[in-house]
Amino acid sequence: MKWAALCAALFASSLAWGDPPKEKAAPKKELTCGAQKCGADEYCDDRYKGHATDDKGRPLKQKQCMPLPEECRAKPTCACVKKHVSFRRCSDQGGRVSMDDYPI
Repeated sequence: MKWAALCAALFASSLAWGDPPKEKAAPKKELTCGAQKCGADEYCDDRYKGHATDDKGRPLKQKQCMPLPEECRAKPTCACVKKHVSFRRCSDQGGRVSMDDYPI
């Protein structure tokens, strides 16, 4: 068999096998936020003055899982969340967003 014919036969047989299996996306790292575990469509919001206060004004629930803005759910990043939420520092490691508003 000539070289060109051999190459053509190998190429044709490789097409019959179809595409190689696609790799599954790695699952997103679990995000712990205080006593909670945030879902894939949530970010960790760590508030210096808390999300609520008791009757004496002391902070309650400083860390809380909050829903990601709709526009950020496909690709959660600090840059996207910052367009919707005010914070000082942010981390978006592995597609999981954590932010806080603690003074520097």
